[in-house]
Amino acid sequence: AELLGSEGFVERYREARMRRKSKGLDLLDIPDGAVVMVDTERSVERCLAALAEVFGDDAEQDAGLVTAWLRRPDCRVLYLKLGSRDLGMCIIAGSEHAKKSERKPDGAPNVGVVEQVGLSKVARGKGLSRPLVRAGLVELAKLGFPEIEVLADRRRASAAELYEAEGFALVDENIHWIRREPWASSYSTAPASV
Repeated sequence: AELLGSEGFVERYREARMRRKSKGLDLLDIPDGAVVMVDTERSVERCLAALAEVFGDDAEQDAGLVTAWLRRPDCRVLYLKLGSRDLGMCIIAGSEHAKKSERKPDGAPNVGVVEQVGLSKVARGKGLSRPLVRAGLVELAKLGFPEIEVLADRRRASAAELYEAEGFALVDENIHWIRREPWASSYSTAPASV
C-alpha cells in the first residue's frame, strides 16, 4: 500500500472475499408472489435485458461476453420474476479463482461462486434479496460444490451483512487501486491543429 501510495495510486474500493460450506441450505419463502427460476435455455437476450433492468447504466452490454459467461459448464442465471417481469438476477458458476488444491482432477473448480446479484429499483426494500441469494446458494449446492464464495463490495455494507447472515466468513480482501495521470484531466478530445 505504501509503495502504491508513493506512486500516486489511491484506493478506489475494497471487495471482501467470503466463503461458506454449501451444506445446510434450504430455500426461503419469497414475499409478494415473486418466484425465482433458473434459466435452463441460457438466453443471452434475457440475461442482457435483466442486466440492464438491474444494473442500469453499469450493466454489461457486450453480447459476446455474456454468451461466453453462459456457455461455461456450471454457469446458471436465476431470475426473480414478479408477474411477467424479471426484476432480479443472480449469476452463479464455478470459481475461476479456485486454487489448484480446490480443483478436481479434470481441472474443474470445487468452489462455486455468486458472481452477480441484484434487484431492479422497483424490487428493492421488499425482502427479496435474501431469498434470491439463497436460491443461488442452493443451486450451487445442487451442482455439487462443497464450498461457496462471494465477493462483497465494502462500499455497500448491506451486501456484506447479507452474506454474513447467510453464514459467510471473510477469507480475503481485494483492494482496487487507481491512479489518475496528471495529463488525463487536461486531455482534450478536440483534434490537434497541424
